[in-house]
Amino acid sequence: MSRLYRCLDRWLAKTRRIGRLIPVAISLVVGMLLVLLYEWLRYRAFPGSPSELVQTLPMLLIGLSAALITYIGLTLYHVAADQFARQQRERKQVSDALDRERELVAALIEHAPDPIYFKDLEGRFLRVNQAYADLLGVASSGMLVGRTEFDFVDPAEARSLAEEDRKVRDAGAPVVGHEEMRHRPDGEELWLSITRVPLNSADDQVVGSFGIARDITSIRRNAARLRELSQAVEQSPSVVMITNVQGDITYVNPKFTALTGYLPEEVLGKNPRILKAEGMADGLYRNLWETISGGRAWTGEILNRKKNGEQFWGLASISPIRDEQGKVTDYIEVMEDISHRKRVEEALQHRLEFQRFLMDAIPVPVFHKNRAGIFQDCNRAFEEFIGRSRERILGHTVFDISPHALADVYHRKDEALFHDGTSQTYESSVLHGDGTYHEVLFNKAVLLDASGVASGLVGTIVDLTELKQARQELRVQHERLEELEAIIGKSPAIVFLWKAAPGWPVDYVSDSIVQLGYSPDDFLKDGLPFSKIVHPDDLPWISAEVERYSRTGVNEFHQEYRLFSRRGDVRWVDDRTWVRRNTAGSITHYQGIIMDITEQKQARERAAAMLQGLRVILTLADRLLACATTQALYKTAVGLARDELKLERTAILIRDGDRIRGTYGTNLKGQTTDETDHVIPFDERWAERLRVNSESGKPWQVEEEAYFEWDGQDMVGLGQGWVAITPITSHEHGAIGAFCNDAAISGAPVDDVQQELLAVFCAILGNIIARKRAEEERAEAQVRQREILERTDRLSSLGMLAAGMAHEINNPLQGMLSHLHSVQQSLPETFPERSSLDMVERGIETIDNLVRKLLILGKPEDLAEEAVDLREALGFVIQLLSRQFRKSRVTIETHLPAEALTLAMPRRYLIQILMNLLINAHDALPKGGTVRVRAARDGDAVDLLIEDNGVGMTGEQAANVFKAFFTTKGTKGTGLGLSVADSLVRSCHGTISVDSQPGKGTTFKIHMPMAKEQSQP
Repeated sequence: MSRLYRCLDRWLAKTRRIGRLIPVAISLVVGMLLVLLYEWLRYRAFPGSPSELVQTLPMLLIGLSAALITYIGLTLYHVAADQFARQQRERKQVSDALDRERELVAALIEHAPDPIYFKDLEGRFLRVNQAYADLLGVASSGMLVGRTEFDFVDPAEARSLAEEDRKVRDAGAPVVGHEEMRHRPDGEELWLSITRVPLNSADDQVVGSFGIARDITSIRRNAARLRELSQAVEQSPSVVMITNVQGDITYVNPKFTALTGYLPEEVLGKNPRILKAEGMADGLYRNLWETISGGRAWTGEILNRKKNGEQFWGLASISPIRDEQGKVTDYIEVMEDISHRKRVEEALQHRLEFQRFLMDAIPVPVFHKNRAGIFQDCNRAFEEFIGRSRERILGHTVFDISPHALADVYHRKDEALFHDGTSQTYESSVLHGDGTYHEVLFNKAVLLDASGVASGLVGTIVDLTELKQARQELRVQHERLEELEAIIGKSPAIVFLWKAAPGWPVDYVSDSIVQLGYSPDDFLKDGLPFSKIVHPDDLPWISAEVERYSRTGVNEFHQEYRLFSRRGDVRWVDDRTWVRRNTAGSITHYQGIIMDITEQKQARERAAAMLQGLRVILTLADRLLACATTQALYKTAVGLARDELKLERTAILIRDGDRIRGTYGTNLKGQTTDETDHVIPFDERWAERLRVNSESGKPWQVEEEAYFEWDGQDMVGLGQGWVAITPITSHEHGAIGAFCNDAAISGAPVDDVQQELLAVFCAILGNIIARKRAEEERAEAQVRQREILERTDRLSSLGMLAAGMAHEINNPLQGMLSHLHSVQQSLPETFPERSSLDMVERGIETIDNLVRKLLILGKPEDLAEEAVDLREALGFVIQLLSRQFRKSRVTIETHLPAEALTLAMPRRYLIQILMNLLINAHDALPKGGTVRVRAARDGDAVDLLIEDNGVGMTGEQAANVFKAFFTTKGTKGTGLGLSVADSLVRSCHGTISVDSQPGKGTTFKIHMPMAKEQSQP
């Protein structure tokens, strides 16, 4: 039966689609068929039935059919009712689910971090989330509905956005991930990835657009930074290799291929051991791996092998790369090819060993002392001569190894040699190692360092004891020769006699050759040809001239060229040569007198460089004078010193009271950098640096110290070297700053010519700076004078307005005060509300005092020595305003120190100031908030800060906020409160300032002197 009912139910459900007539017709047909069946049976099957039965049976049959139809109808009704109830429950569940889903979608859209919007065909916002409102600088997303972006952003940018939406609507297709540059409300650039989708109606018609954006500013910046780093690594002159934690190579830069010969695809995925050369200890690699596995950096020298089998030395630095959790993910190795340096070191070591062997092989005692007279080196012959080992000689002076009388002679001779700066030959006595005194001949020469300053001396000792008798016997015969030798030996000139042969072998050289660090024996005994000490650039043209003079019969000629001293430095010499011929007229020798003219040559070059530099400086003065401001002057001066005076890193520091302030400088890339945030305390060291006359007699000082570079926030160390500090002076103010320069880029030594030119440049620069400062001070004074005149006019107008209002205000106040006194007298002393009446009375008195203050506003007032307790006055004002603040849901927080703070000003002044500032803070919080009052002692003064987190002000509003009649409240304000507060603060020798940003709040700061009795320490 249930199946039948279900079939009937389905049939009835079908009938709902075609109407109710068919079921009714079917029921009528069924009834008629039953009646016809009955009539057929009555006439055919039961023709003789009684009439009662004939009448009763139809009624019975009709009743049974009605009952059957009723039963079937009720059953179908219950089935339909159950189905309808079930459908209603299902619809309710679906509706509730849709409502929850709709609320969830709305919440997701509203709180989504990505900006989302819906627009109609006119570009009006149908719905936006808070992130999009923040993007446009609007406080609430509801404020955007019905409006367009033309109401909030620049018109050009709004047109661009509208055009993008139009394209999406016209195309009827979404645009995904379109990158656009927008501007935040504060002007900062913002990059967004925007997806726009057309909105379609139920009939598939475009009715608007939908957009969602993602902030990709940091992604673009990181991508740009990554490209820069990648380019730096790719173009690095050093080998860069990255391996994973298993030690497999994952990256090599082009320098790796250029150095090793391996292509990247040949080494990627392999271990760096493919570069390992034979002979390297395994312990080094174990130490390397243990170090970097422990998360530490490793630096060392490694012998490697190229692809072609050639070996090379590399200075490697390996460091771990960590992820955000600090886990080591990779290792990076930076390596430089130091093969050339290693070869140079080995060659230098061999050379030193050879020199030591050569020095010990010389039979003549040789010694080397520094400028302080301390022995630095000696040969074996010197050890044997004085009977002491090298360890007992080195590090000592002649006073430690010789009798005092002889040591004093040696010392005075050394000082005379350093004073003359040439060579020295003299006879003296020496205590021999056998305990006897030997007569000896000292030959000494000064050693010069790279800057030409005497750093020590080198000398030889010739034992004359055995030669004394032979010299005495030959004295008569060789008296003239000895006199000539003495003259030549003490002369600064060096006498040579060369053979006319290739290389010019030396037959004779005077002892004065020691001034070049050589001894006569170097040429006469050791066979050193003269051509070996001639500069290789000069040797070809010298040889050509000598050959030409000889061929043309010239017997005397003059040349200037360069020689190498024994120490390796280059010396300029003046050579006057005479040609010697035999009886046949053939050239046998060349005789020459050589004078060292290095100092004269350098002096001429120095003078020429100075003259050229002074000409350049004179042309720079006009460019400095053309600068509009001192900041432009500092920046221009740094650039000119670098570009025109050929300095490297430069910086200008200016004295500002008790500190030294940076201006502009030059970085390691030769670019001008802004260093105005660099501040240094002005201490005794800087006071000494800015002294014009230094101990060296030069207008600058050179110091050895660490190199630093300004990175925009702090000074970053770069190494060690010399730094020159030149005072910047003016005729009127003396030293006003310092010009610093160094050679951190090239590492070159100090150039005295450049520093002297820089001193002249700084003298001119100082006077120009003083002139620019005076011009700016005059301009600022004119601006201040105009502001004072404008302020006076405003205060005069305010005073006139106040005078007109005073009478109208004063009479009601007196009446209020009289009635208040009457009410107070009528109340008993114990009445609790009397304290409120007292507060009202004090408020009326305050208003009365302020009215009198307004009457004299704009005129100087002779204030008595009045003082006020900050805590008491602040409490009084807060109590007066408490009801108004509670009503507006604004709270006041106070942060005062434990000590009492007594200000040097009348109480009525402070109350008026606090009232004005707190009311302004209240008005800046239309939706409620917090006002914080902070106070702190600053020496003999107090800093009072009143802060709110309200709507804030623009820069232009903050600049005009203390002007009379200027207000940001529209018709709700008069523009007098802050002007009066400013006048009251300044009349008490204090200052008031404001710091505000739109949407972030406002801070008023009052700096007020304390009362004298409290300000005493």
